[in-house]
Amino acid sequence: MVICPPVARTLTTILMLIGVLTLVADRPASAHEPQPHGLSQPIAPLGELIAHHVDSDIRANEGRAAATVYSEVIATADALWTRLYFSDIELEGESRIRFTSLHDGEVQELDAGGAVMWGNASAYFNGGMVMIELIAAPGTTHNRFVLEQLGVEYGVFAIGSHCTPPLQCGLCDGDTRVPSNENWSCRLVSDSGGCSAAIYNEHSCVVSAGHCMGPNMVIQFNVPQSNPNCTINHPPVSEQFPITSQVSENAGVGADWAVMTSGTNNLGETAFERYGEYRPIASSIPSTGPADVWGYGVTDDCVLRQTQQHSTGIMLSVAAASVTHSADTTCGNSGSSLLHNGEIIGIVSHCSWDCPASGNSATRIDLPAFVAARNGLCTAPEDVHVPTDYATIQAAIDAVGSGSTITVAAGTYNEAIDFTGKVLTVISEDGPEATIIDATGMGNAVVRFANNETSEARLEGFTLTGGTGASVSIGGTSYIVGGGIYAANTSPTIVNCIITGNTAQFGGGVFNNSASPTFESCIFQSNTANPSSGGAAFNFSGAAQYIDTKFVNNHAETSGGGMSSQGAAPTVINCQFVGNTADEDGGAVRNIQGSSGEFINCSFESNTAGNNAGAMINVDSSSTLVGDSLFCENAPNNIVGSFNNAGGNETLDTCPSPCAGSSDLNCDGTVDVSDLLILLAAWGSCDDASNCPADLDGNGVVDVSDLLILLANWG
Repeated sequence: MVICPPVARTLTTILMLIGVLTLVADRPASAHEPQPHGLSQPIAPLGELIAHHVDSDIRANEGRAAATVYSEVIATADALWTRLYFSDIELEGESRIRFTSLHDGEVQELDAGGAVMWGNASAYFNGGMVMIELIAAPGTTHNRFVLEQLGVEYGVFAIGSHCTPPLQCGLCDGDTRVPSNENWSCRLVSDSGGCSAAIYNEHSCVVSAGHCMGPNMVIQFNVPQSNPNCTINHPPVSEQFPITSQVSENAGVGADWAVMTSGTNNLGETAFERYGEYRPIASSIPSTGPADVWGYGVTDDCVLRQTQQHSTGIMLSVAAASVTHSADTTCGNSGSSLLHNGEIIGIVSHCSWDCPASGNSATRIDLPAFVAARNGLCTAPEDVHVPTDYATIQAAIDAVGSGSTITVAAGTYNEAIDFTGKVLTVISEDGPEATIIDATGMGNAVVRFANNETSEARLEGFTLTGGTGASVSIGGTSYIVGGGIYAANTSPTIVNCIITGNTAQFGGGVFNNSASPTFESCIFQSNTANPSSGGAAFNFSGAAQYIDTKFVNNHAETSGGGMSSQGAAPTVINCQFVGNTADEDGGAVRNIQGSSGEFINCSFESNTAGNNAGAMINVDSSSTLVGDSLFCENAPNNIVGSFNNAGGNETLDTCPSPCAGSSDLNCDGTVDVSDLLILLAAWGSCDDASNCPADLDGNGVVDVSDLLILLANWG
């Protein structure tokens, strides 16, 4: 059983998405807030996506200095600007990717952390030619990128009648907007289109409209004039900042808002650090007075199109959830802040064909949900304790802002938690054996990461159990996935956790939906995929990493008792697969549909499949790399299907004792008197040097030196 993947993004799907947003917002307003002429302020046009596949393959650098190990010019004839989108970026140590525009020489470099922050995409570059270089740090062996798509613009790209001249909707008395250059107001761009946004505090947090939200968003400052044919230009890379997380609502007039966090530019600066400007959120909303809008709307004058302009007007009326005003706004002004006396009172969302009689609409800044989102996502970091400060882990997550640390006391917490897009460290005081999150009866995954969490979102030191999975739609079909953890389009870090006793249709322990989390020093034990695959883990696209992690006694009703990967590229290093089972194929691991994982220095011991491949089965996944790994006592056989043999693999009929070569001679987990007695009983020359476990120094004699080794490891 496999999951049908979602349709790839194309120009057609982008147009459909924009159409859906417009139609949703164009529904008649509720009775308590009449807007007879209201239209959603649509996202302004912004190019298209095209397929462009480039795989650098795995690159190493054995030298003592950083070196360019791969380079290629990405050329798109007649493109006015270019952005690069990657399905996979793997960078070791201080390795990095460098982009250079051959149009104007602009340069951006991304290391592993930067790639995550930018969502595996580049900044926007003017021109149709960009050189990409893979620069490997000295002594690194695993560096790679896979380019999948380009964002480009060829010419005028219209999406709606009220986005192209002659403009009407949103103009109250002609077009009185004038060019401006405020460095708290920014252009919000993504592969879905262009909007406006504003920095509202010293943490470089951003507000905009909910219907502007899309993937891989970037805010831009000091935007240059557009071209005479109305196509836009992008500012230098130093004036571009990625959006790193967001919470939003898109439900029409009075319920159209977004709050976001932003990352750093190519110089490592936040927007506030670079410009020192923001506009604060108003503490109250007056009933009358002046109203100002700074934004990036389209105009009849092509060179000013989607550049910053300022419009003045007045407040016309204030309703429970919205403010109407007479400031001019057009396509692309969506998300602009409505200001009164220098403070933000609303978010521009809807235009009127009958302004100023009806007025344009903005969502009030003091909506309870909007306030809660700002407080949750963009408050100052703090250190809190559960249960001293908050009774539950989720209550603490909801209360604190990104950058906070939540320390959890030992105990069992009957809840399911969601990081809600925040960059948090949630850590136990006493480790996973003593600190348990039990989601029994919750009908959900124990932990969810589904709001663009980065690698700085960290969960450490918990047992996760009792999860029965999250209900999600993939390719139009509903599935129950990720009993222990559900991760979607995120890259959190999970350390020293025990994921046990969870179940789901796919991924009993974890389901990675186009996600790239890192699991380090974790244990997946006794999880079940029923009735499908991925007993412990299911990687559906993405590039998850598993380091020093154990997969023990997990089961899949079909295939991949320990791990199943579908079109994914997991990195699995120093991991153990022991006693996993599948009723069909791949007792430990199943790789299908072009998966290209890497399994390095792993052990596959006593795994069992009902049909074939006790250790690993590869179906259309011949690039799966296996190296320096041990295979023993897997039934009915070890590996089935082509794979990339990196060498150093060993196959044994009998698995070695897990305590071989250690002072724990009776293998009970403790070096004590029992082990001392075993050593003393073997004192003297070994009868068989190849089978003399008490000979700890391997010299063929059990003597004082072995005794000293044992005493040194006592306990």
